[in-house]
Formats: sequence, C-alpha cells, structure tokens
Amino acid sequence: MVEDVYNPAERFRTEFRERFRKVAEETFDELVKISGIDVQENRVTVNKIRNSEQTIAELNGSLSWAKFWRGFLWLLAVAAIGAGIYFMEIPQYAAICVLALVLLLVLLFGVVHPKIKRLRAEIEEEESDLQENKRLAWEQMQPLNRLFDWDVTVRMITKTVPKIQFDPFFTTGRLRELYRQFGWNDEYNRDKSVLFAHSGEINGNPFILGRTLYMQWGEKTYYGSRKVSYMVRSGNSSYRRTETLEASVTKPFPEYYTDTFLLYGCDAAPNLVFHRTCSGLANDEHSFWGKRSKNAERKKLEKFSRKLDDDSQYTIMANRDFETLFNTMDRNNEVEFRLLFTPVAQMQMLEILRDNNCGFGDDFNFNKVCKLNVIEAKHLNELDLDCNPDRYKSYCLEDSRSEFMVFNQWYFRAMYYAFAPLLAVPLYQQTRTHENIYGIKENRRSCFWEQEALANFYGDSHFAHPKCVTRSILKTSENRFAGDKAEIEVTAHGYKAVQRVDTVQVKAGNGRYYNVDVAWDDYIPVSRKGYMRVAEDDEGFQKKEMDARERADYIFRKESSVSGSTYRRSILSRIVK
Repeated sequence: MVEDVYNPAERFRTEFRERFRKVAEETFDELVKISGIDVQENRVTVNKIRNSEQTIAELNGSLSWAKFWRGFLWLLAVAAIGAGIYFMEIPQYAAICVLALVLLLVLLFGVVHPKIKRLRAEIEEEESDLQENKRLAWEQMQPLNRLFDWDVTVRMITKTVPKIQFDPFFTTGRLRELYRQFGWNDEYNRDKSVLFAHSGEINGNPFILGRTLYMQWGEKTYYGSRKVSYMVRSGNSSYRRTETLEASVTKPFPEYYTDTFLLYGCDAAPNLVFHRTCSGLANDEHSFWGKRSKNAERKKLEKFSRKLDDDSQYTIMANRDFETLFNTMDRNNEVEFRLLFTPVAQMQMLEILRDNNCGFGDDFNFNKVCKLNVIEAKHLNELDLDCNPDRYKSYCLEDSRSEFMVFNQWYFRAMYYAFAPLLAVPLYQQTRTHENIYGIKENRRSCFWEQEALANFYGDSHFAHPKCVTRSILKTSENRFAGDKAEIEVTAHGYKAVQRVDTVQVKAGNGRYYNVDVAWDDYIPVSRKGYMRVAEDDEGFQKKEMDARERADYIFRKESSVSGSTYRRSILSRIVK
C-alpha cells in the first residue's frame, strides 16, 4: 500500500526535498559507476582544457595590445613621414624626422611584428591542444553520456514520492478514461498544438501535465513617411520649406502563446464547480497594505455570504483565512465543498499558499468543473517539461553532475508544488477509479497529445509551408497499418505575409493634405502536410527493470533497427521525407 501524502508543504521541507537530493546523487553516482569512466583521468584532462582556455585568453589579451601598438606606431611613422616632407627645407628638423622614422620602423619590424607572429603561433598551438583535449574529454565521457535517457527524472520523482506514477507515454486508453469517466473533451485542444505532455496517475486517478501552443490575433502598427516641399511667404519674400509627413496604420498580427497546466480527474465531489484565481494576498498578508487588502477581501466575502436574495449558495466557513486566501465564492455546492475541504485540507492548503521559501506561495489558479481539476501555476511556465537528456551531456564530469543536480532538483520542486494543492485534499487520495481498482488496462497506443508533442520535438520547420513566416500550429491524425506501427499525418497551420499598401492623407504645414503610403503585412493562412512513422514500445509498460547500461543498449538497438529514427519516451519515430 503506497503511503498517502498528507501535509505536502511540511513533508517537502522535512522529507521529500532531502530524499530527492539523495536519490538524484545516488542515481548519478550509479550512472558513473556503470559507465566505468575514469573520474581522475577526466579531471586531469578538464584541468588541461581550463588551463588552455585561460592561456588562450591571456595570449589574446597580449595580442590585442600588440596590435594596438602596431597601429599606433604605424600612425607615428606616417606622421614622421609627413613631418619630414613638411620640414624638408630645414635640414636639422628633417634629420630628426628621418631618425624618428627609422626608430619607429625598427620597433615595428624588430619588436612588434615578431611578437604578433609569436603570439599567433602560440595561440594556434594552444588552440590545437585545446581541441585535442576536448576531443579526448568527450571520448572519456562518452560511456556516461550515452546512459542518460528521457525518463530518468520521472523515475526519480516516483522513487521519492511513490504516490505519483508516470506513464511511459500518453496513451489512447488514458485519454479515453478521461473522456468516459471524467467528462473531458477535445474542445480545449481546438486550434492548439501540444508541445509536451506527461500523463500518469495519483492513487489511480489520472493526470496530465501539459503545455500547449496557441495563436491569438493581436495588433501591429506600421509606419510610413513622405517628404513634401512647398513655398512659404514671409512678408515680401518667400522661401521653400521641406517637411516630413508621417502616417501609421494598425493591422491584425498573429501572436503565439503557451499555456502550461495540470489536469487531474477524480470522482470526489462530482457535482462541485468552482474557479479559484491567484490573488497574491497570501504572499503579502503581513505588510501594512497586504493586511488592508486581506481585510477588505474578507469583509467583501462576509457581506456576500449574508446576501440571501440571489441564487448563490455561498456560505462562508469559520476559517476566514482559508476563505479569504483561497477564495472560491462562485462555488455551486456547499455540501460537496465542505466534504472536499475539511478543516485538515483547509490548513494544508493555507500552508501551501503561505510557503514562499521552499514553495512558490500563491502563484496558482485552481479550477474544478465536476470531476475535472485544473491547476495553472505560474512557476510551471518556467519549467522545461521535456527532460531532454542532452542537457546533461558534457566533456566535464563535474559540469555534467552540476547540471544533473540543479535541473532535476528544480524540476522536482516545481512539479511537486504543482501537485501540492491536490495532495492537500485528503479525499482526493482516498478515491480510486473503477479501472484502477480492478486493474483494467485499455489501448496502449499513443494518443494525439503524444503525437503532436513528438512532432513539435522535431520542430515545426520540418513541416511548415515554404512561405510560412510565423510559427506553425501542428495537428496530427494517424493511420494504423501494423499493430504498434502507425503513419502520422502532421498538418502545419501558419501564415504567409503578403505586403499591402494603405494610403493615408496627412495634413502638412501649408494646410494641404498629402497622400502618405504605409506598407503593411497581410497574414494569409497557409498549411502543409508532412508525415512521421511511429512505433510504440509496448514493453515499456511491463519490461523487467533494467540498469542504465542495459537500457542504453536497448535504446541503441531500437534506433539502429530503423535508419534516422529516435527512441523517445518509449516511442520509436522518424520523419518521412
């Protein structure tokens, strides 16, 4: 029986943060051990690289000064030649100029030029040593670099908090469960493209941690100008004045945004609807103005609760701090709300809202629509969701270790505090789905969420229309042709820019109106279809535990089986040219 996570903020501070750090350190050390790399040998090679880089920097500094003196001495030499010509009729002055010129040339060709040549040779030699040592260091680190994989982060999270389980990839079965059991539909994804999605479950209840790309029409202002001239009379005389007239037009412009969210399905309180928006009151409740804002909000809620002549069912609870800081005055079912937010849940939620040290304070929206819960946390927008293992690859073991520890500790903290508002509600951890109770597993093929994320991993440049000048929204459809194999049609929706010209009349200083042309871009929709081949690795759900080397060898065999393919998150894929 997996232990429930009660009081998530306190347990992160006292237990999970340190446990994850140890898990990450042990994981990295285990990878180093399995790789068999010589740590001391790599350290020596990296020290040589650092010394070479420092030496090259110093030599480049000396070379810059030498070039400066070369330029300065040539300038003096030219000045000496000019002065000699000027004082040609004064022998003693001319002799001094000739002597100065000779001295300058001796310095240039006897000292400065040889020094520049020597410095360049030393830099070239150091650069050669540097590149050779880098090649050697990459070779030393290759056995470790090949062991990093896409799922190492989520495996460490599950090892730290077993309550949170991740799927190898987002399946059709998981999506159908959300449709059938929790009322999810695809309206949310209309005109959006999935950039990345993790799916999994908490105590058997499904979740999606996703990021989508969407377009909204904004506005862009274009400018144009024209010079005009006209005669101006001043008394009995006249003169010509030139004036620059400026005009502008504002036109629609496609702007692209991302949306990051955590979607969680649970049967608890199935009729309850509320929308909680981040207010920031908990982040500043002890300051002078923060206290005033909090008191004003509390009084507003108390007044709203006493109002009996409307259809609202809102009845304020005894814990005024919770009501004020969490603030869900639009809730539709008081009985289910109290069933969900017991006194324990209220206190745990308040602790999350007030945690600005380990956590992120009040930075999240929490919306519940019947069986669906959506968390939108600001800190998730800064999180690189895809866990691409290339970020850990380095020629320096210590740099690799540092990146591994820093990124994964930040990732765990950010993800944990996205889940924390859900973990703060005990009823969510005490409710399981029918499928989970009876161990029902449905279609394990990838769904369109995962396929769109895969297309975006390759990049919209592979699918975009040749005339497209904006980002592309990638949408997919599939054609299964052999069990776990499918051809995915990827349609890239973008815009081409067609230049138009508007003529605007602008009044000049002489009182007349002149036509000023303003060029602007008209964004016309374009689309293009491309194709990917994918094959899900069904063994990813049930294959035996592998150590890092076995996993790396397994991935290598998979990618070697199909030319130009990538094995990512238990899916083998390639772009069809």
